[in-house]
Amino acid sequence: MDATRALLAAASLALALAALPAASAIPDGALSLEATGHAALGGLEQVRLELAFSPSQDASFTGGGGLLIIGTSALDTLDIDGAFTRDSRDLRLSGTASGHGEPVSVALTGRLTEERGDSSVYLLTGTLERGGVSGRASFAALLVPIHSDRDPAVTVSVPPAPEGDGARSLHASGYGAVGEFVEDLRLSLSFSEGADGSLSSLNGTLGIGGYSLGTLDIGGEFTREGRFVSVSGTASGRGEPVSLRLLGRTAEAHGGQAAYLLTGTLERGAHSGKAVLAALVSRPEGGDGPAAPLEAIHVRLLAAPRQPGAPPGHFDEPLLHVQPGQNVTISNADAKAHRLVSGTVNAWFYERSGASPRTCSPDGTPDDGSAPGASRGVSRAQAELDRCDFTRDARIGVTVGPGESSTIHIAKPGIYRILDPESPWIQLLAVSVDTPVRCPPHCH
Repeated sequence: MDATRALLAAASLALALAALPAASAIPDGALSLEATGHAALGGLEQVRLELAFSPSQDASFTGGGGLLIIGTSALDTLDIDGAFTRDSRDLRLSGTASGHGEPVSVALTGRLTEERGDSSVYLLTGTLERGGVSGRASFAALLVPIHSDRDPAVTVSVPPAPEGDGARSLHASGYGAVGEFVEDLRLSLSFSEGADGSLSSLNGTLGIGGYSLGTLDIGGEFTREGRFVSVSGTASGRGEPVSLRLLGRTAEAHGGQAAYLLTGTLERGAHSGKAVLAALVSRPEGGDGPAAPLEAIHVRLLAAPRQPGAPPGHFDEPLLHVQPGQNVTISNADAKAHRLVSGTVNAWFYERSGASPRTCSPDGTPDDGSAPGASRGVSRAQAELDRCDFTRDARIGVTVGPGESSTIHIAKPGIYRILDPESPWIQLLAVSVDTPVRCPPHCH
């Protein structure tokens, strides 16, 4: 009997080890870690962590540059130590972040869930502490070499939840492998919950890398009083359909929202891989009571050029679909401040070369203080040169300092073109409509 127990124990251990990803050596050179998730610091906050570091021979690291964004606060001074253990299957991070608002203490541990090429996906959990308030935090994280050509993650808006009792929405972002590479994942769903916990009337999008699949055939359910959620089905709309099977466990709940960590698998054609996503699920109280506030959309203003030879600076997501009443939080990762204003680009905006565009107030008065060309008795040719290139409409006007964040409010439906007059190639177009934007066939 003892021999039988020993054999069973050995078999169980072998199966457990087989379920782990294969061990990988710590990559040489500098590494970049980006993590997206949520933390409970008084209320549930959306959090993003970016960290650059170089591991030593013993797989530990100290300091490094980076950014911690909590809600609308950007902390750009990081003093974080860490280490890899068990042949990089486990990761530990601890330290502080400061720079804007109160300092934040960070204590996280991570578990390797998937590898493709030089990219590794980790599931991070732990705590953040700010101003004496400590809360649990959960992240989906991607580790890549600094020299990686990988594009930055894309932020997408959440479609509105259906009206009526039991209406909910889910917005998740993370990473997964559906081929040779690790891709950014975004899952946005609106649905209704039945009395038995089943999900119905699901609609939304699954984003993989730089494109979205908007035709979903997905089902799911909440179990154990909402502590677990499962989502499975297929998504199609561009290329081969993608099958997904995800299971989530509550990481933290507060008020009308709950944060989940989703793990599972994706399949596309002959390829399959694991996925990790950090999800925020609306949990409205009181049935037909007031709707939960719309979650803010986050975009980043990056210092690097969009492509070789282009001017420096661009938004990581230049086109946004926004609901009326929704906020857009802009985080400035550049080393200088940017003044962002909304307005109308005139037909000759791109014809001017070698100079910043001539911006004017809503009544046509140039911002440089001079009178409009036509009223100064100049020649017609000179008046053409003096025309306004960009006419402000006074809806949006904000200056975002380096390493800081600022939130703009999209109050009404319409098209909001936002740019920096001193760097006119830095542009953001926000399209605000009352109903979800449906992507026509072949768009991306």
